[in-house]
Amino acid sequence: MNPLEVNMMPELVPKHINQLMHKELINSSRWSIATNNVSINKFQLSNNKTDSGMILCSYEDKDGPINFKDTDNNDPSLQQLNFYAGLVLDLALQRCVQQADIEAWPILSNVNILRNFWNYYHHDSLGTWHTDRDWWINEDGKELQSWSLIYYLNDAEDCGTKIQENGEELLVPQVAGDAVLFPSNFEHAGTSANKNSHRCNLNILFTANVMKSFTKPIVLETSPTVGLVPNTRFEYNPYLIDNFHDPMDESQAVDQGETDATI
Repeated sequence: MNPLEVNMMPELVPKHINQLMHKELINSSRWSIATNNVSINKFQLSNNKTDSGMILCSYEDKDGPINFKDTDNNDPSLQQLNFYAGLVLDLALQRCVQQADIEAWPILSNVNILRNFWNYYHHDSLGTWHTDRDWWINEDGKELQSWSLIYYLNDAEDCGTKIQENGEELLVPQVAGDAVLFPSNFEHAGTSANKNSHRCNLNILFTANVMKSFTKPIVLETSPTVGLVPNTRFEYNPYLIDNFHDPMDESQAVDQGETDATI
């Protein structure tokens, strides 16, 4: 695992947990139509597409750069989504380790969540190329680094996330339970879903300290900003997951023998 590259993380979350996440997201409110920061009419005329998907922001660091001023981090209707986001991030960080003899050392530490975005794309959505956040220098002259973690909640054939790495375009296929981690200053874009289908993703943006053995890239842009805010995590208990208020009913139950995905 190299935190300065694109890192695939297959089968990050077991299937039956992923089904609960997908159902919770589909039934959630507070969605916003994304149009790449222009009016919807201008977006449709310029791109010949209806929109850039839909976004639900369930958490945003109020001491950082604000994108959704009305996000209420204490909204009870969003807490289960944030619980699931914390679960996904914790499982991803467990894979971000450097093996040394019989011990494994964390590559990323002092993690702080900047925001949890949930995306919905239909067949006429257009994901535009963008970076989630450039690495920057704070007022104390310290380089602050951030990463994007994209997690897939459903299968969508021939769809996924396009990422620019070293001048090449990669397509990370949309497979339920899979994730990809990369520096937040990498350009990327979500693809449209196939006709009569959809794509649901979670995008977690977070800052962290990186293990010193990895060489840092050159920072291209600098801007004054505040330093890291106190560590924000959403704790979970893996033994209580099935006791949440949205358990699988009999129609959703899956064979537990099929859910032994590697975590």
